[in-house]
Amino acid sequence: MRQSATLPAEMPARVSAAYAISREARRRAGLDQRALAARAGVSPSTVARVERGRMEPTLELLNRLVEACGYELRIRITEIDWAGRVEWGHLTFEERLAAVRSASELAASWR
Repeated sequence: MRQSATLPAEMPARVSAAYAISREARRRAGLDQRALAARAGVSPSTVARVERGRMEPTLELLNRLVEACGYELRIRITEIDWAGRVEWGHLTFEERLAAVRSASELAASWR
């Protein structure tokens, strides 16, 4: 059985994982959006828009938010392991979002 997520009407059709990265870093640091905004030198509305998927942050802004939480954002380029690759093309946006949420919850449970 597939799990379906209910999305707000204002959620854009395509959302990157940036909102989840920002939210997870803030949660781990025990900060609210206002505290993160103050530490990162941005407005609270900027943090809220990023975390709601209403704003696609630049890499610079995402890095600033993560660092303000006391973490380091690392990006690496590696060869694709095609044997373990899952095809996402057949999934709806809601199904992809549910899969990303499930992966985030699983990663959080490992801590």
